[in-house]
Amino acid sequence: MTTALASDAKPDSPIFELEPPQIIMLGDSPRARKSDPVPSHIAADASAVHLHETKQRVLQIVDTHGALVGSEINEQYQLMAARMNWRRVAWDTPRKRAGELAEDGFLDGSETRTAEGNNLPESLYRLTDAGREALR
Repeated sequence: MTTALASDAKPDSPIFELEPPQIIMLGDSPRARKSDPVPSHIAADASAVHLHETKQRVLQIVDTHGALVGSEINEQYQLMAARMNWRRVAWDTPRKRAGELAEDGFLDGSETRTAEGNNLPESLYRLTDAGREALR
């Protein structure tokens, strides 16, 4: 069996379309892998510019309660989701979003504190000036 390009294909031979080259621009979001298709890079870049609802909620929690570790953010999110009809997310999603917010400069996670309950050191998240600005 031979393969043919679309331009010289015969009716009985299979046609294979070529994938577009993967274009990775400088400044692309680290949320997309180099092997991901172009639409994934576009979506990752857009998500880095706009704060998703869950990230906004995490910022609100830290703004309301002050410095919290990831497990406390998870607990507060679940409480508020039930009370305020927030979007339901997996248990550890708020902690993960807090880590992303710290990477993006909206939270400071440079300190650690032992969390109550699991006695493990966790990043302590505080709101930064960029985080306060994002809440306006």
